[in-house]
Amino acid sequence: MPQQPVVKRSTYCLLMLFWIALHDRSKTFGQGLDIACNDSLATVEPKQCPRNKAERDVAAAKKNCGSLKNTCRSFEYHCVINEWMNGTIDVCAPSMIIQKGKCAEFSTGFKSIRINFLTDCKKYDPPCPESYNSTEAYKYDGCYDMAILTPLPTTTFQMTTASGATVMENSSLTTVRGGNDIPKESEANVSIILIVVVIVIFVIVVIIASVIIFKMKRRRRSSYGDANESEEEREAL
Repeated sequence: MPQQPVVKRSTYCLLMLFWIALHDRSKTFGQGLDIACNDSLATVEPKQCPRNKAERDVAAAKKNCGSLKNTCRSFEYHCVINEWMNGTIDVCAPSMIIQKGKCAEFSTGFKSIRINFLTDCKKYDPPCPESYNSTEAYKYDGCYDMAILTPLPTTTFQMTTASGATVMENSSLTTVRGGNDIPKESEANVSIILIVVVIVIFVIVVIIASVIIFKMKRRRRSSYGDANESEEEREAL
């Protein structure tokens, strides 16, 4: 009986590792997408965030997220930094686990609480743990201080008066510290880029898997053919 070719374990291991990496990266790219909530947008307000449980409970009672009509998975009080890291906001939104010792933010583009990967909350005092619930952001107020101290981006405009004099004027891109005046086009572009990246990685995995399967089948057919020829030669003798 002809023996079937044995596929090297390294091929399976490589494919498995690649799939695990893809799965982990997909979760990173898509974190927050599964809890997107349109109703959260109407509750966004620039606010100074509470810095202890007593203040947090008072703010949560005043916001009263539970009484607001919504279609979200959950509707919980949060006070976090905005996605531009130049202010803080309170909002009613589904909670999520913030991982990797980062700060929690609310993204108006993704309509959800998200992990801000540009922050390193482990260096703040008190430091963020490896993971925590987003509703407990008040425990790690170093994130708030970082957002308050972040300078607002400015753009310089050159204007010429009627007399011909040139005037340079600086204008802030964000009009209110802690506000929500951000370009929606940027958030939309980020969403599209992340989706495209995930799709491209998935296609690459499918192509690699297809090539491996094709080579396995061709090797198996070749092995069967060699075995049949050997058997015919023995019968001829």
